[in-house]
Amino acid sequence: MISRTEHTKRNIIAAVVVQIVNIVIKFVVRTIFIYTLGKEYLGVGGVFNNILTVLSLAELGLGTVIVYDMYRPISENNETRVTQLYQFYRDVYAGIGIFIAVLGSLLMPFLGYLITDVPNVGNIQFLYVLHLGDSVATYFFAHSRSLLNAYQLNRINSRNTLLMSVLKTILEIIVLIVTKSYVIYMLVQIFVTIYGGYLLDCKAKQLFPFVKNKVEKLDGASKRKIFSNAFSMMNIRISQTLINATDNLLISAMISTVLVGIYSNYSMITQIILTTAFLIESSMAASIGNLCVSEGKEKKREVFARLQYLYSCLFGTIMIFLFGLFNPFIKLWLGTDYLLSEKIVFVVVFNCYLSGIHQPVEAYINADGVFKHFRFKPAVEVIINFVVSIVGAKLWGMVGVFLGTTFSHVLTTLWFDPYVLYKYSFSNGLRDYFKRYFKSLMLAIVVTLITGKFMSLVTFEGIIGFIIDIVACGVTALVFIVINTDYNNREWLKGRIKTVWKG
Repeated sequence: MISRTEHTKRNIIAAVVVQIVNIVIKFVVRTIFIYTLGKEYLGVGGVFNNILTVLSLAELGLGTVIVYDMYRPISENNETRVTQLYQFYRDVYAGIGIFIAVLGSLLMPFLGYLITDVPNVGNIQFLYVLHLGDSVATYFFAHSRSLLNAYQLNRINSRNTLLMSVLKTILEIIVLIVTKSYVIYMLVQIFVTIYGGYLLDCKAKQLFPFVKNKVEKLDGASKRKIFSNAFSMMNIRISQTLINATDNLLISAMISTVLVGIYSNYSMITQIILTTAFLIESSMAASIGNLCVSEGKEKKREVFARLQYLYSCLFGTIMIFLFGLFNPFIKLWLGTDYLLSEKIVFVVVFNCYLSGIHQPVEAYINADGVFKHFRFKPAVEVIINFVVSIVGAKLWGMVGVFLGTTFSHVLTTLWFDPYVLYKYSFSNGLRDYFKRYFKSLMLAIVVTLITGKFMSLVTFEGIIGFIIDIVACGVTALVFIVINTDYNNREWLKGRIKTVWKG
């Protein structure tokens, strides 16, 4: 039987490999897209994606709840219970897909209020329907993806993602170069989404044929429990979704849709980073869930502290590299017309850091089922974000919108989520958590600003200047990691490295 550690290692390797390929693919397609269709289509696509992200709130957080409920029956080899949950999830998600299709269609008359200054992009309503169709298709295969995740087989999902990404990229490049048609480009996306989902569904049923058996439907009490937990999870999802989605919508409605297209190049990179970290987190999720149902609080707290340290090093390094290299890279890649100011870049990078360093907390909240204690916090976070973003947009423009995200996170998520986790999952140790957190946070900010100041003195342009920037970021990131690593973590790292080295 494969251990938790081995499952996690295999899943993480698969996720990282897939994401590396996806990074290359995204940049290739984005470059060709910009030079064949332009930043107007880029802006329109960004707005549509954010509208659909808001519509995805209809998912209610059921995915996380169902996977959480599967951990125990899987550990007990209770195939009947797993099948009941799987089939319930399948039916609910089919209904959600249909609901989103209808609700999304009802929003079509209001698109004109969100799309500004983008002439000559064709029929806006028809383009929106294509985006809506691509989004809706994913809901009819979500149950199989979650089943594989619950069984710690995320690597199968990763392989499917890799194959479909390569296929989609080849087709999209051909379409963009040959036809320069955004409509055909979107039809390719819809086809690959459906085909990839179908293959994954077949694989899940091949590995776990018992899910096709006829069993009694899930009892009413279990459904009520699932929906109760889903309501709590929905509150968290609402806050995450609205905060992430409203930035582009507010920029488009209050400032410029074209600016959304320019910002989308930055957000694509930050999303690649956060998605990679999330894939690593997801690869560990089932193992963490297994840990939470089979180990005591001390062991859970110990493993979490190690994760917190690793993520603080990872995202401190990412913050340094992003702030130092964002504008030099965009300038080298697309030219000066696609640059944002240094202030905007710093806030975008800092928000990325805050989201990333929070992921271990989020992983344990989901895996240990303590999301049921999040009732009102998400609503408070959304209100703070919305008010600060609107006021900020009027006072400071684009940077003010992003400050709404910063303030809402600092005033709610930063302290409330770990408080709930330590109270209901670990019982004690919250003070030590905040000591580690703020030490790493302040260190990352200081080193990042010093790096930025140093790089502003570099006068070299082009590739040579960019290479010098990379070296400078690498040196300061190494300094950050050394200072951020205390004695206990240093000894733990030595032990892990020796274990891996010996095989």
